[in-house]
Amino acid sequence: MKFAQNVISRCLTVTVVAFVPLACTFRGKAPVELTRRDVAPAATGPRYSLSESDLSGVRDLTLDAVVRRLRPEWLRLNPVLRQPSPPQSASVYMENSYLGALDVLFLVQASEARSIEYLSPMVARGRFGAACPCGAGAIVIHKRDSE
Repeated sequence: MKFAQNVISRCLTVTVVAFVPLACTFRGKAPVELTRRDVAPAATGPRYSLSESDLSGVRDLTLDAVVRRLRPEWLRLNPVLRQPSPPQSASVYMENSYLGALDVLFLVQASEARSIEYLSPMVARGRFGAACPCGAGAIVIHKRDSE
């Protein structure tokens, strides 16, 4: 009986000693409030887009060469782990029209694009619908206005 009380007493002591410093760190601090401007959007910013100024120096290249040079991570394959199928690549869209797989980037000159953006698979499905073949996301080409 005495042995059981000693074991319980030691366990409680260890528990209290472990959690007291943790409890003290939160004492007296106001809760952090996040506003909309404090939280950065998940898929925006320079990593997910190529602006007109980014494309201005590479007008003579195809979009495939531009993306390979400036944003090679957009071309990576997304392994499908849940089912035995080949890895998926990003789909390519011109504005809201599906163009095809990554190989169509060879057919578009950088001079034809105003900007390019990369959408994650979830964002792409939300924008283009559940039938979107965008297992690794989507590359959206925004056409240059006719001059």
